[in-house]
Amino acid sequence: MLNELYTSDASLYEIIAGGRNFSAQISFLLNHYSKGFKKGKVKVSRSLELFAGPAWHTKEIKKHNFEAFAIDASNEMRIIACNDGLLKKKYYYISRLPNIPRIITKLSFDLAFALCYSIGYLSPLQLRKMLNHLSKIIVPGGMLFLELHDLNLLRKNLDDLKIKERIIYCQKEKSIKCVWPSAPIEWSNEEWVVQMPILIEVREGRKLVNKKNLISKEYIHLPSDFKNIAEETKLWEFRELTNFKNSFLQSKICVMEKL
Repeated sequence: MLNELYTSDASLYEIIAGGRNFSAQISFLLNHYSKGFKKGKVKVSRSLELFAGPAWHTKEIKKHNFEAFAIDASNEMRIIACNDGLLKKKYYYISRLPNIPRIITKLSFDLAFALCYSIGYLSPLQLRKMLNHLSKIIVPGGMLFLELHDLNLLRKNLDDLKIKERIIYCQKEKSIKCVWPSAPIEWSNEEWVVQMPILIEVREGRKLVNKKNLISKEYIHLPSDFKNIAEETKLWEFRELTNFKNSFLQSKICVMEKL
């Protein structure tokens, strides 16, 4: 299952998923936040990254003078994220979302984000639970940014996604190939749930030294789902963002502003 890619093989995930332009992504989000929906915003001071993994975005936002926190269920990811000294362990909490550590619930946040399609690991019920938790710790005017799959791409098996197949060349002729998905996506008949087969091949020169076939089960959340939640709860204002081609590739980027 996919879980091993986030635990025992976390270092492999770090290599496979590390090719995004995290600096450009954070700059885009901060630029949008600075404009805001309303005038008179308070100065940004604290952020929270959900499903943080190696915490790339947390490290980037720290460069903008944030007190930056991260949450993930994997202790192995926490070790990787804090190994270079750019993020102290006291800012990285282990918890399986939608549950949020008690110490985090005692703080207030200006920004939170769940990127890299990670929100898909929550069921609709879990998603609502997490949004309810976040509504209590994100300050009025604060924002939650979300990166979602493009439904049109999903329906075409992500064949047009530029990062569907990638090869990363490492030291000493080592290369890692990842195809995600590596076969047709399986759709559930009862729920908006997909199963994505994943192929990972590790080679030294031409020799195949490791091969993994994994499955990623994901709930598909649409921008309209978040818009409906915002309208129902009256806790958020929803917007789908545009003009992010130089930062986020072929995704849907949404923001929930806390009212």
